[in-house]
Amino acid sequence: MGRAALFPCVKLRGLPFDVSEDDIRMFLGFEPIDAVLAKRDGRLSGEAFIVVSSPMHIEMAMAKNRSYLGRRYIEVYPAKKQDYYRAVAAEVMDSGGGGGGGGG
Repeated sequence: MGRAALFPCVKLRGLPFDVSEDDIRMFLGFEPIDAVLAKRDGRLSGEAFIVVSSPMHIEMAMAKNRSYLGRRYIEVYPAKKQDYYRAVAAEVMDSGGGGGGGGG
């Protein structure tokens, strides 16, 4: 399993519950392709999935493992594609994109 098989995404865990995508950009030091802030029960969970554009960005993100964002200790892991897609699907469902319609 070489670099070609690597999904270009990392998972951040331990984020403040009021974190913004700008906070994540500042923490990482680069602009990600996508940032999905994971939610549970409609609230931020302290986890995020960050899609990056190159193996260099994965290395830069992984170098931030065990760093602090404010007073929070952040863990950085390689992300699994299925976990990223699960977070995206939950975001779509949470924002009302899951179909159904309200009448009026």
